[in-house]
Amino acid sequence: IPYARAPEGELRFKAPVPPQKWTETLDCTQQCEPCYHFDRRLQKIVGCEDSLKINVFAKEINPSTPLPVMLYIYGGGFTEGTSGTELYGPDFLVQKDIVLVSFNYRIGALGFLCCQSEQDGVPGNAGLK
Repeated sequence: IPYARAPEGELRFKAPVPPQKWTETLDCTQQCEPCYHFDRRLQKIVGCEDSLKINVFAKEINPSTPLPVMLYIYGGGFTEGTSGTELYGPDFLVQKDIVLVSFNYRIGALGFLCCQSEQDGVPGNAGLK
């Protein structure tokens, strides 16, 4: 589920901008790709810039039955990582009727490069804004 527009072109080093509204059904059956980074397990660069998305894992959602929600924010020293399930799958939590929410954020230079000046066009900390 997009929570911001793809940070490409003029938006690359800027704070996130709300996503475009959509009217059609949004296919949310696949995990979102991570932000570009070097994956040490795969020994290659993976990801994309259009990664500012949320994953929601649940057995089923019934609006009349509140469920506990766990928000997972991945680590990686601000240089690597993903909200994907490659290392930590949602199965255990989902089986216990816990809704798992994870999200990607910009990492590395795309998220934390800082020129300390708005005039330079790279004000910094775009990764967690």
